Amino acid sequence: MGVGGRVCFALATVLLSAGCGHATPHAVGTSKVETTPVRAAREIVRTVWPVDATVVWAWTAVDALGGTEHIVLTRDAGGSWSDVTPAGLTNQTGARRINSLFVLDAYHAWTTSGGIIDGAAQTVDSTADGGRHWSRLSRLPSPGCALDFVSPTRGWCVLDRATMGQDRIELFATRDGGGTWRRINPPNAPPAGCDKDVGFTDGMLDWAVTACLAGTPPIYRTRDAGAHWAKTTVQPPGGDLGSGAEFAGIPVVTSGRAAVAFDLDRQRTLIYRSSDRGGSWQPVRPPGRASLWAVDIRTAQSWILIHADQLLRTDDAGRTWTHTTMHHRFAAITNSYYDFAPLIDFSTHSTGWVRELEPSRLWRTSTAGRTWTEVTIPRT
Repeated sequence: MGVGGRVCFALATVLLSAGCGHATPHAVGTSKVETTPVRAAREIVRTVWPVDATVVWAWTAVDALGGTEHIVLTRDAGGSWSDVTPAGLTNQTGARRINSLFVLDAYHAWTTSGGIIDGAAQTVDSTADGGRHWSRLSRLPSPGCALDFVSPTRGWCVLDRATMGQDRIELFATRDGGGTWRRINPPNAPPAGCDKDVGFTDGMLDWAVTACLAGTPPIYRTRDAGAHWAKTTVQPPGGDLGSGAEFAGIPVVTSGRAAVAFDLDRQRTLIYRSSDRGGSWQPVRPPGRASLWAVDIRTAQSWILIHADQLLRTDDAGRTWTHTTMHHRFAAITNSYYDFAPLIDFSTHSTGWVRELEPSRLWRTSTAGRTWTEVTIPRT
């Protein structure tokens, strides 16, 4: 799964608005978590994070202060699960509860936790061994900023200050896995107009994709890890842009080419592709009747789109398509802002996951999408 499947923390975090600090946190302790079997119960699924054909992380919680919450992990496609919750976070309190989960791979993950009052301090717990041990780090550089890692050591915390059509971004970078942070972007870089999603392709290449009330939304690109930004060339998609348009994810870059999903007026999905590493973009219209598709940009050339019981696939950047009528009809899997976890994730041509929303349900296919099986997530 490329970063194109990630879209900022709506279910995965409690967003808090607060002023920015300049903390430089250090690890202050390490805890060991015994990975024990867990049983199904009634916690709400906050977020689900498939990693590959067999590994999935999930965060579940009772939606009430004083309730329980858990981070659970499966390595056998949901056949069995382990409770890997960081020590001290199983029972929510007013001063300490999980606020978000970010997963890099089968072994590396981060949680943020803290109070539920705006501006309350938040700390980071990280694991490098699939949740067996967690290291507790000190404060986030700013309460409410969203974690985004591209390697076990290289990451960012993205603070979104949205007010009245202006969306100002503050970026804090770490090179030691979240132990220390520093502010890297100057004010108004990228420009504040339109709502934004910010995410990183690698240690240097970063994107700010936008959602605007009218006109063609811009894409901004940085090649120096977020310090300086340039507006790319986006060809207008055509049609009426007076009712809103937005990019639905961060571009995926493969061998100099790139692709990103685009929602036009929340009714039609296009894919923008680039042949110059994101310097300029051209729209591609999926075949058939215009629909709002949920999209997995696997690579710059390989895309999978799902709507209801229909699946479209291309492996040549939209030049040719295959169509599948699935045996299951999906209801709510359209992309939403503030959620980095993938909604559709095909780790191989045949094996993939879909996370339905409202309520959150996890589905798996091993038949390239023709048939799907629901995977039960434990809710202790």
